[in-house]
Amino acid sequence: MKMAETIKNDVEQELRWEPSVCATKIGVSVNGGVVELDGHVGSLYEKWAAERAALRVVNVTSVASEIVVDLPFESERTDQDIAAAATNHFTWNFQVPNKIKIEDALKRDAAIEAKNITVETNGNAVTLTGRVHSWTERDDAEQAAFAAPGVGSVSNLLTVSY
Repeated sequence: MKMAETIKNDVEQELRWEPSVCATKIGVSVNGGVVELDGHVGSLYEKWAAERAALRVVNVTSVASEIVVDLPFESERTDQDIAAAATNHFTWNFQVPNKIKIEDALKRDAAIEAKNITVETNGNAVTLTGRVHSWTERDDAEQAAFAAPGVGSVSNLLTVSY
């Protein structure tokens, strides 16, 4: 029990230290080295920063993030809006090949062993499952998925096996 309290305090302190995170909006709980983060933030970057900050703490074995991103603008973009924006981007950028898939983005990143990752899409939501060899590889896969045009959310269910 004392170990969990120590980890919780260390994670809370790390969140307060991280300049890109508003620590007062994030709750922390710990169960056997697993840190659960919850709350509401204003950007995906802030959510990533909070997750990475928690992973920097000693004795944290994994992070379960229930952080909700509340985008600052009121109107949501429809799937059609996202598809049109992505198509326009592809049309205007002559360096982008004619056919792009999210899996291609993962395969281009040499740090990610994409053969162990399964990518499922549902509208603008992407789910990553499978196994990677490090937390960095897990984060790289998530960032590559987020970088794909039209992606609105990524559920990173990748497990790290050393």
